Amino acid sequence: MAVPDQVRYEIRSTSGRAFEHLCHDLLHWFYPGLLEVRAMGLIDKLGVDLCTMNDEGVLIDAFQCKGFEHEFGASQLAQCTESIDTFLRKAVRVASYKLIINRSIVDPEMRSSLERAVNAIQASGLAKSVEVLWLDKFCSVLEELGKAWCKQAIFRRFEALRATYAEAMDWLFYVANVPAHSDNGASLAGGPLTFLTTKIGDWAEGPPGSRPMRRYFVVSEFGFGKTSLLLTLFSALRDKVAYPIFAPITQFSQDAFTKEKMFVLNILESLLEQGHDDRTI
Repeated sequence: MAVPDQVRYEIRSTSGRAFEHLCHDLLHWFYPGLLEVRAMGLIDKLGVDLCTMNDEGVLIDAFQCKGFEHEFGASQLAQCTESIDTFLRKAVRVASYKLIINRSIVDPEMRSSLERAVNAIQASGLAKSVEVLWLDKFCSVLEELGKAWCKQAIFRRFEALRATYAEAMDWLFYVANVPAHSDNGASLAGGPLTFLTTKIGDWAEGPPGSRPMRRYFVVSEFGFGKTSLLLTLFSALRDKVAYPIFAPITQFSQDAFTKEKMFVLNILESLLEQGHDDRTI
């Protein structure tokens, strides 16, 4: 789940207050309650552009966002260290402090100098963790945050569907040895659960690109256990190699089934939306 080139370009080309707004737009999915600090307000004067707080108004995460119009050099380093010094002087304690920069830092000495300056915040006891996130590193962090968010969204959808199904059926079980056959008429030894677990597991565990992606359609009469099969399959796979996604395909756009990019986009949109009627899954 790499950061798209378009987003990377937007990060690199945005400066000033607009960069603070962009960072908020990118990070608020992963930091609930993330606030943009009012210019020249009390928190802004601490050297903080974005932050999270607890219910008592105490800072938890502090972000300083530096969007430069030019490549990173001595002038940009001086601006960053000035903001760090401001935070040190104000002596406000936070759980984490992150300095986000929209440019790459090519010079290793400048990078080391900046990291030493940020590490001083942790050494002084003002933050439990600190990070300098220049362009490449910021994109890598966004990638990891996106993966974690998608995983949580997938699990939430699974648990919601499982709970709804169990309540409707009064119980939740799956008969593993139900008779089944493939589209060519061949009987599936061990039933559909064994077949699908093996096929998907082989694909997921293989080297990237070594096997073509496959789509399997499970078809049966009403009440023959398709939903319980999928729920049981999810539990089997998530403990091993893959994270299945329950997606409302009846709400997909028409081109989702002819363009793989649109297929993936529709799946991600379904995870972003709340309150889907899972009967359409």
